[in-house]
Amino acid sequence: MKYNQYSYIGTSVSQAEKELKKLGFQISSQKTNKANLATFVSQVYFHNPDKDDVFKSIIADSQTDLATFVHSDRGLTEEIFYSIALQLLEFTPYIDFDEAKTFIKHSHFPIIFQPKHFLLNFYQLLGTRTKNGMTLIDKLVSQGFLPADNHYRYFNGKSVATFDTNALIREIVYVEAPLDTDKDGQL
Repeated sequence: MKYNQYSYIGTSVSQAEKELKKLGFQISSQKTNKANLATFVSQVYFHNPDKDDVFKSIIADSQTDLATFVHSDRGLTEEIFYSIALQLLEFTPYIDFDEAKTFIKHSHFPIIFQPKHFLLNFYQLLGTRTKNGMTLIDKLVSQGFLPADNHYRYFNGKSVATFDTNALIREIVYVEAPLDTDKDGQL
């Protein structure tokens, strides 16, 4: 039996795209990296209907927010991608990091910006732990990104928790055990 709860399984771009689409991400290798990034960010913030407000709250670089960047003709750079990726992982610019690339290097960030295989960056980002320790995909699932329909879904070789826990039968079981909890020598 393989124990891969905390591991990451490398995958091809086509497999990553297929898995991302199965999860409901509307990204495509036919779109530009910038368009895919905008789609991905809007889906990560699925619970907020005002996407323009979300995009204005994310910093692309020291002078530009994501909304301005998406509507500009500027290309997606490594620095901008890392800055946005870190914010998706709940890191706060100018509090947790000043320069994204420096922070990435010091924290041994597991994602390497790959413009030619950009969908892999999203795939890896979903499997990366947030500032609070959850993987991004687990955080999204816990917020209701996937319906709790009791169907198995897999991401990177691991089962994603999409089961409705409201229907669980919860029981408390008391077990009597001979322990000297008051340390008086008697059980």
